[in-house]
Amino acid sequence: MRSWNFDTLLVSGGYDPTEHRWHRSEPIYPDAAVVQPDCRTATARFAGTEEGLVYARFGTDNDILVEKRVALLEGAEASKCFGSGLAAINCLLYALAEDGDHIAVQEKMYGGTIAAITKLLMRAGVRVTFIKDTNDPDEWKRACKKKRMKLLFAEILSNPTLEVLDVETISEIAKTHNAALVIDATFSTPVLFRPLDWGADYSIHSTTKFMNIGGTNTGGVLSGPKDGIKKVVGISNLWGAPLSAFDAWLTIKGMPFLKDRVLRQSKSAFELASFLAKNPRVKKIFYPKLMSSPDYFRAKKYLPEGCGAVFALELEGTKADAARFIESLKLWSHAVNLGDIHSLATCPALTTHSTIPQEMRERAGITDTFIRFSTGLEHIEDLKDDIDQALKK
Repeated sequence: MRSWNFDTLLVSGGYDPTEHRWHRSEPIYPDAAVVQPDCRTATARFAGTEEGLVYARFGTDNDILVEKRVALLEGAEASKCFGSGLAAINCLLYALAEDGDHIAVQEKMYGGTIAAITKLLMRAGVRVTFIKDTNDPDEWKRACKKKRMKLLFAEILSNPTLEVLDVETISEIAKTHNAALVIDATFSTPVLFRPLDWGADYSIHSTTKFMNIGGTNTGGVLSGPKDGIKKVVGISNLWGAPLSAFDAWLTIKGMPFLKDRVLRQSKSAFELASFLAKNPRVKKIFYPKLMSSPDYFRAKKYLPEGCGAVFALELEGTKADAARFIESLKLWSHAVNLGDIHSLATCPALTTHSTIPQEMRERAGITDTFIRFSTGLEHIEDLKDDIDQALKK
C-alpha cells in the first residue's frame, strides 16, 4: 500500500484505533504514572533499552500520538514533544553542544531564543557566533572555521522581520563542516515548508502557534534523526519539560484543520500586506511574498504555497504613535502570540523587546514603530477596516 497523502496524515497519521481500545477519536490519557508489568520490563524501560511508558515527565500516550503524526508530516525518522517551543530549543542545544563547543546562530531571530542562548547556553561554556547577515554565505563559512563547530541554527522566516533563509545554501555549508543544521519552522508549519526536505537535520516548531486548536495551549516539537532525538530525550527527561497529556490532546485535535487554516491565514496576510503597502502612514512593509520584498525570490523558491499568517510594518511617527495605533484597534487583539485563530497585533518595542537597548533592537530591524501582525480567521474586509480606522486616529 502506498503512503498516505499529507492531508490524510493530518487527520489520521500515527493513530490506530486498535491500539486504543477501538476508539475512533483519539482519547486523552491524564495519568502521572504507568503500572509496570514486571520488574524486568520496568528496569529495561528506565534504562532506555526497551520502549514503554513509565512516568508522565518522560512522555504519555498523547505525546506519542503527536510525535508519530509530526514525524510523518515532516518526513522525519522521529519526533519529540515538549511543554513549549523554547523547551524544545533548549533541550536540543544542550544535547548537541557542551562546554567548549561552538555554534553559529542567526542574530535576527525570536528574542526568547536569543535570551536562552545568551543567558543559559553560553553560561554553560558553549561559544556562540551570531550571524548578522543571515543570507551571507561567507559569514556562515567564517563561523564554521571555528574549532568544535557543532551546529548552525536559524529560522526559515525570521521572527519578527520575515527574512527568508536560503536553506539549501546554508545546508551545504553545514554538511561541508560536519555541523548539524537546525531550522525553526514555526512560522511556516509543515504545510508551507519542510526543513528536512531541503537538507536540514532538525526541524523545530512551537506548537503554541498554529499546531493546535487555535491559541489554546503551549507546546513544542522537534523532528530529526532517531539517534539525535534519543539524545534529546535524555536531556528532556532531566530538564522536566514535558507536554502534558491534555495539551498534547489539544494539539492532535487541531491538526486535521491545520492546512486549511494556514493557507487561508496566509492568503489574508498577503492581501493585508498588499493593502497596507499603499497607505501613506506606512513607512515600510515586511512580507516576503510582496514583489517589493528583498526576500521575494527566496520566498518563491522555498514557500511557493504562501508565506504564513505573520506580516509586519513600520509606521511613520514615534513610539507614542505606535501605542496609539495599537490601542485604537478593535478587532485585532493586543497580544504577543501568533498563529492564533484570532488576529493579533503587537509593538515589540513596547512589549517583547521593551527591555532591550534601542541600538540593539534597531540592529535587528525592530524600530520604535515596528508592528507585528498575526492574521486570524476573521473576514478580510473586517480586518482591513479595523486597521484603516486605527491608522486614522
